[in-house]
Amino acid sequence: MTLRFPYRIILYYMDPEALIQKGYAVPETYFDFSYIRVSSDLKEAPRGTVFIGKDTVYGYPHVGRILTLKQGLVQHFSESFSAEEKIDGYNVRIFLMDEVPVAMTRGGYICPFTTDRLKDLIDTRIFSKYPDLVIYGEVAGPENPYNSESPPFIKEDIQFFIFDLSYKNDPSFFSTEDKYRFLNQEGLPSVRAFGTFSPEKIKDLKEILLELNQNGHEGIVLKENSKRNHRAKFVTAVSSINDIKVTSLFFEDLSPDYFSNRIAQIGLFYREMEIDVSDDIRRMLGSAFLDGQKQAYEMYKKSKHVSCTYRCRFHNKNAAYRMMERLKIQHPHGGVLKKSLKESEGWWILEFERIFQKTTGLFGYFIGGGLVFD
Repeated sequence: MTLRFPYRIILYYMDPEALIQKGYAVPETYFDFSYIRVSSDLKEAPRGTVFIGKDTVYGYPHVGRILTLKQGLVQHFSESFSAEEKIDGYNVRIFLMDEVPVAMTRGGYICPFTTDRLKDLIDTRIFSKYPDLVIYGEVAGPENPYNSESPPFIKEDIQFFIFDLSYKNDPSFFSTEDKYRFLNQEGLPSVRAFGTFSPEKIKDLKEILLELNQNGHEGIVLKENSKRNHRAKFVTAVSSINDIKVTSLFFEDLSPDYFSNRIAQIGLFYREMEIDVSDDIRRMLGSAFLDGQKQAYEMYKKSKHVSCTYRCRFHNKNAAYRMMERLKIQHPHGGVLKKSLKESEGWWILEFERIFQKTTGLFGYFIGGGLVFD
């Protein structure tokens, strides 16, 4: 089974030491763990693939969006495909490293937060039965250290949703049928499955998307039932509006393409669904942009910076400290500040602030009376 993702660098052998010398991989240490992380997309494996001794744990492939459902399906899918709900969270792999279950981010870093919370997400005894198993899934919820956005059906803390399974040293995934048989057999949490569809018959798929859009859910991921296992995603209009609502606060720290693509997705979604854009949707889109700008302005006037505050629950106090260390490495130059770490009802509650440097600088310039040339 072959995975498809953008090939930017073509290499013919997965020799970790050679990859380090060529600048395509870097050695990593996380306390007692040592491994090699692939830092660029390769022909043989996506970025985030890791080498642990003689084992390889493959990263998750890039999944492209299609903006027009009918034409996109015909162009990209030649056989039937399964449809699963796309969850708005962050991607992790869970597997055994030196006989210890760990959670690794898509980029190939061990996540202190998710690793600390593994026993709340899955029954880790599964690895005593299947030591080479690799679980791919989405962590979502309002109390996480990465995303300020959360699915509407999760009101507190976090939940875990499995969307793929594999084994170490194997770049392919379980088939859809085998995956759900395994998940049901072992009682593991999964994304919602909507069934099997064909590129020519999409009426039922549109009905699913309209329901997801109505309820504020993110969208679907489509997986071809073939050896090539091609994938694509299609998101709802309301999801794109929510993306804009959350990120307009720090608009200068994102590429302009981030916003223009989502505006296109909103318009094309309603065109694909063959329904008019309501006045409520127009107001939601306008508010998504303007409310974030207003919040950023008021925040800068009060504290001289624009930021988001995150709150996470930990079992282990040291894991909270490790999470802050990890974030400060990822966001240097004072971009992440700890606000508090306190014990409450058996949890260690970490609150921290992530400062958005470019947006902060731009608002400082605007408010200070700087000139702008269009």
